[in-house]
Amino acid sequence: MDTNFIVYAHYTKSDNRLFYIGEGRLKRVYSIHSRNKYWKNIVNKNGFYVKILYKNLSKQKAENIETRLIRNLKKRGVNLANFCIGPMYKNHWLLNAPKERHPMFGKKSPNSSKRITEWNKNHSGVNSPTFGKKRPDLAERNKSGLFRRKLIPVRCIETNEIFSSISEAQLKYPSKHYARNIRKNWSICGLHFAYL
Repeated sequence: MDTNFIVYAHYTKSDNRLFYIGEGRLKRVYSIHSRNKYWKNIVNKNGFYVKILYKNLSKQKAENIETRLIRNLKKRGVNLANFCIGPMYKNHWLLNAPKERHPMFGKKSPNSSKRITEWNKNHSGVNSPTFGKKRPDLAERNKSGLFRRKLIPVRCIETNEIFSSISEAQLKYPSKHYARNIRKNWSICGLHFAYL
């Protein structure tokens, strides 16, 4: 029987506050991957360190201890970043139950399409929180001038007129031809243009 499981606790570095109880193998204890968003927010702000509470447990025993600890701490009013009390699935594949037996294996979440459609209706267009607003970070970036489009001046070969850009030339001589035609030295309204 596999007895390499551990029950562990995560504490914040800044104020030594307990914020997470978990179970798994030793590698999982120090891993930052596949953590929920609340755990990540706390760690990004405060950092974390680990205390190992129980060692050399079977998977079933580790899950039972984890469940009991989380339930007791939540009753005492301790704010934990755990989403659920204990393991996420009752039939874990490590307990000799293959993951294919899980009722949601290989299936989409029920009503996910309806939920997404409804959310899009309520958060798009006028209902969007950013509707009609400019992003302040982009406004500051554009003020710097680093990301402004560089205008390449063009010259009309026949009239020797110089325009600051292709667009300006097209405004004076409207044509059904697009700007790319100037790049190929095609004529616009019978006139030829070239870059300076």
